[in-house]
Amino acid sequence: MSNKGFTLIEVMIVIAIIGILTTIAMPMYQMYTVRAKVTTALHEITSGRTSYELLVNQNYGGVIDPSALSLPSMTKQCRISINLPDSTGLAVKAIRCQLHPMDIIGNNAEIYLTRTNTGIYSCHTENLPDRFTPNNCD
Repeated sequence: MSNKGFTLIEVMIVIAIIGILTTIAMPMYQMYTVRAKVTTALHEITSGRTSYELLVNQNYGGVIDPSALSLPSMTKQCRISINLPDSTGLAVKAIRCQLHPMDIIGNNAEIYLTRTNTGIYSCHTENLPDRFTPNNCD
């Protein structure tokens, strides 16, 4: 008598192996996608730096809307807001991106650029786990 096909136990073993591989791969995939979204958000706000600097150098005194920097106020990743520098030229959260809520990072995560009084920008994050923070951010 010849055997053709798979036995039930063989099929169950294959399904168990696939289940184990899935439980290992899913958290890694989630981490990768969240990190990609945060990096994309950083690139979106970084593109407004030049326009922001031009407005600061023109002593712009009004309220700055993201559209003044050719940025949308809402993107797939976040809601963008702009803060003017103080009298010394320092702008904490000069260009800010409040990330849309995600289960893995919570509701209040943000990434922003701070401008020093000499016009140097640095990237910072708030309420964002370190494993999702881009390499050039604090």
